[in-house]
Amino acid sequence: MPFDVGAWTEDEARAQFAAFRWAEFGGRPTCQRCGCDAVNRYKSRPIYKCKGCWRQFSDKSGTPWANAKIKYRNLMYLISLVSENVQATSIRQMAKWCRVNYKTAFVWVQKIREEISRKAKETSLEGEVEIDGAYFGGHVRPKNMKKTRKDLRKIPYRANDRALSVVAARQRGGGICT
Repeated sequence: MPFDVGAWTEDEARAQFAAFRWAEFGGRPTCQRCGCDAVNRYKSRPIYKCKGCWRQFSDKSGTPWANAKIKYRNLMYLISLVSENVQATSIRQMAKWCRVNYKTAFVWVQKIREEISRKAKETSLEGEVEIDGAYFGGHVRPKNMKKTRKDLRKIPYRANDRALSVVAARQRGGGICT
């Protein structure tokens, strides 16, 4: 929850990010290059060194925030805001809460969305799956003049080249793919 994340220190946020980052390996940091989970931790800096290939990496390595100077606390706060209420909070409000520039918050939120869509493409649905579809757009807005008013929602006036078809598949008790 965003309220809980706001009270975290930088070390607590880093530990939680590491737990999410290395969840598929049971919480153990694993080298991206060779896949070895035998790593040394530095005491002076929050980085690791692989014992197999001697490569240095951090918790952010291999993520969209690998070279960003974003604090773990701000990153976890933004992730919690995006995951908790996707439509309700504007990026301008998120930037204000994190005390960063609007463009910076916009880039961070776009990276979060890209990561969510990348993960969604990797998942497959099994068992009972419900599918639904809809068309969005394609309606030409009429001018508001009574003498020339036509119902442009009817078939001859519809601009189907601008209509967007969206199909969503949802696994019962599981994830959603669009």
